[in-house]
Amino acid sequence: MRPIEAMKSGFNSLTHPGTGTTKNLNVAETLKVYYTTAIIPFILFLVVGYIWYAFYGTGVNCYSGYLHSTSIGCGPSQYFSVLGHFISYTAYYIGAPVAVFLAGVLFLLIVPPIGIFIKSIIYHIVGKSFLKEFKKDWSKTFTAVTYGALPLLVLSWMLFIPLVSYIVLALVVVWGFLNSVIALANQQKITRLQSFGVYLVALFIVLLIAVVASGLAIVGLAAPIYSPVLP
Repeated sequence: MRPIEAMKSGFNSLTHPGTGTTKNLNVAETLKVYYTTAIIPFILFLVVGYIWYAFYGTGVNCYSGYLHSTSIGCGPSQYFSVLGHFISYTAYYIGAPVAVFLAGVLFLLIVPPIGIFIKSIIYHIVGKSFLKEFKKDWSKTFTAVTYGALPLLVLSWMLFIPLVSYIVLALVVVWGFLNSVIALANQQKITRLQSFGVYLVALFIVLLIAVVASGLAIVGLAAPIYSPVLP
């Protein structure tokens, strides 16, 4: 698959998920779709990110308010504190252009694919081994999850815009969910209702693991405090 074809495939999946997520791709081709689709959003991320920093992010930490704050808003820091903190803190030492570029590489090109990889494994275990619904191998699940991640990718640059971020965030959640369900159904050759069921069960399992892990962490932190009084 040529790069231009991969890019077209990515954008087509966003506008026509019913037909645009049916391609038979391997993992390498799926990654090519992701990274070619990321080219334009990455450029927009750099441009808008630098403008955001110039107006709202100069020395701003929206949570602790060090150096100074603004009354207009802090763009993505309100929703993705890691992103806002990363840009503001890093720019203080190496300058805004490099900080925004590093943020774009990290939060668009490195972290999301890792998340897609982990998420696809969980989905596949649930759909293949637990619910016995999936008919294809893991690479198809990886492709489906990648398609579901594209809405956030293409709109990531808009998360810098105060107030608009609210709308974009809601749109990304709904759009990504619908794309994931449709793509999973197409790739695994199951119905959309079955795909929806797998999605919900996988989400429940992830949340359950998170709750259990949080509980264990709290118990682990509390143990040293109470251990001296235990028999």
